[in-house]
Amino acid sequence: RFRDAAYGATMREDLVQAINEFLDDSIVLPPGDWDKERLLNYDHLRSKSHMIRQRRRALTRRPSELDRLLLEEQLKWAEDPLRRTGRLFGGFCREGRRRFRHFASDFTDALNVQCLMSVVFIFLTCCVPALAFGAILSEATDGWIGVTETLLATGIGGVIFALTSTQPLMVLGVCGPMLIFEESLYIFCSVNGLQFLSVRFWVSVWALLLCLITVAWEGPLLIRYVTRFSDDIFGALISVIFLTESLRFVNTMFTLHPVMTAEGYCLNNASRWMATSSPVMTTTDSAPHNYRHYTGDPKPNTALLSCILISGTFLIAYLMRQVRNSRYFGRQVRKALGDFGLSLAVVVMVLIDRFALGDDSLTVKLRFQSGFEPTLSDKRGWLVLPYPVGAWVPAGALLPGILLFLILFTETEVCEMILAQKENCLKKGTGYHWDLLLSGVLLVGSSLFGMPWLCAASVRSTAHMNSLTKYRLRAPGQKPKITGVIEQRCTALVLNLLIGLTLLATEVLKTIPVAVLFGVFLYLGMMNLSGAQMLTRSILFLVPVKYHPNAIYCIRVRTWRMHMYTGIQVLCFCFVFTIKSIKTTAFAFPFAILLCVVVRQCVIPWLFTNFELLALDGAEEDQEDDMDFYEESRLPALSSAMQVNKICVEQ
Repeated sequence: RFRDAAYGATMREDLVQAINEFLDDSIVLPPGDWDKERLLNYDHLRSKSHMIRQRRRALTRRPSELDRLLLEEQLKWAEDPLRRTGRLFGGFCREGRRRFRHFASDFTDALNVQCLMSVVFIFLTCCVPALAFGAILSEATDGWIGVTETLLATGIGGVIFALTSTQPLMVLGVCGPMLIFEESLYIFCSVNGLQFLSVRFWVSVWALLLCLITVAWEGPLLIRYVTRFSDDIFGALISVIFLTESLRFVNTMFTLHPVMTAEGYCLNNASRWMATSSPVMTTTDSAPHNYRHYTGDPKPNTALLSCILISGTFLIAYLMRQVRNSRYFGRQVRKALGDFGLSLAVVVMVLIDRFALGDDSLTVKLRFQSGFEPTLSDKRGWLVLPYPVGAWVPAGALLPGILLFLILFTETEVCEMILAQKENCLKKGTGYHWDLLLSGVLLVGSSLFGMPWLCAASVRSTAHMNSLTKYRLRAPGQKPKITGVIEQRCTALVLNLLIGLTLLATEVLKTIPVAVLFGVFLYLGMMNLSGAQMLTRSILFLVPVKYHPNAIYCIRVRTWRMHMYTGIQVLCFCFVFTIKSIKTTAFAFPFAILLCVVVRQCVIPWLFTNFELLALDGAEEDQEDDMDFYEESRLPALSSAMQVNKICVEQ
């Protein structure tokens, strides 16, 4: 702007005014050793300066300029996906019209090398979590839903979604909240003597009806009320459950395969282990219900090897993630190691188990059926009959159906928000209404065939979008600027086909140790805490004020007020975790999350000012380090009511 003003200056005053405007937007630092982490953030000052400059220019604009700006604003308002139409299914029809006029280009735009590389990358990124979630589902449901069903559901459901959705960049899969709900519902059905698969069908039917009602009345726009407050609580709950499941698996291995001398395992040894009917040797009685199929003769090194495989998988993946922002190698190599770190960790530990240990029977492998048979093919077929169940079950499934809908609604809309951020420069539309209803239909289809429920996977969707993003290089030291994303359907289509076709490689999948997949869960549990502001603020309880970071919630909010907000958030988390820990109420944890949203919208505003909430519950400041897709999927992309408050505060 200064250059344009200097070239266009006709008198001395014009040049002086340009210099003054340039200096107004500048911060001059004297010579010295400056630590960038200790400098005050410039974003707030820059936003204020920008608003003042806009007001100044508005006073000097010509009428034609104002007309053009008004027209641009009107077009933006008309294309706003969060704008209500006021008609039944208005948002649903608007999204369909906008997206499917690009249906042909969704295939022609995929004819480039970047899409091919994206398929390779995203397959490795998505296949490992699918196997891991399938393994843990098999344990959580005693094999009623296992790895076979998970891969088949991901393949078929993903292909249907890639062809018919209005946001094909979104990747479907089994994710943490759905896994927790499936496990909780199975425990509830087991305690009450209900048929798990039949109950699942009626629960999904109610969830679909709620999706239909919500889409008809443009309910997806209510996602604006879900903020960082409840998002951090949900993320912490998932992390704690992932970590406890991994530790529970280790404990089970040490229970079934205790650490003792080799003589203690010898069948001919007349020691106390064989002289008595020890519960350690009779593993069927001592094993938790989720791990009964691990029974058999105890082996001396199984538990220790399981610990090594879990720890090795986690450490390799974590170290590769640390390399991403290190000084080693070039930028592209660091980025590749960080993105492929989890897949690399799984491959390395599987090879160690296969070739270095020599004896395949020392570690527990994936339980897998050959061909396209269900995991418990002797107890169930592919088609699930909704009857016979109690006459009250179809009506009684309404409550868990509401809870399932809440999970589906939150995961789908949050993922849509993350993908539709302004910085990503998407041009072909969104799917707040269309994709929610389509996901509800897929729920019923999965239930009918006894396959796991799928929903939007934020981490995998972010990785998919990042692999298709085009950048424009800037000056050295500056972040590359996003110029657009290759919006097409082919990469998601091929990805899900490949995941479904992995069922043909059952002999290879049977060589994967279960401990490696629990190492994946340990890693996902830790990475899910990336960007969790609640955890960072909780640690500050123990840190003196002078050592607090240069974060917006430390600068703009008094320390005791910040601690009070964190304390309320921690209490809400404890409430949700307690609900989840009790077997009879575990399946109702989504309702507890909903209560946290109510607390945030109805109670918190009475205790804190808008200025404080903007710092505590608003958007994060820009980070200097290059974020991976685990961190990007945790960004508060939600268009909450805080956006309105932000404008009021800045003015």
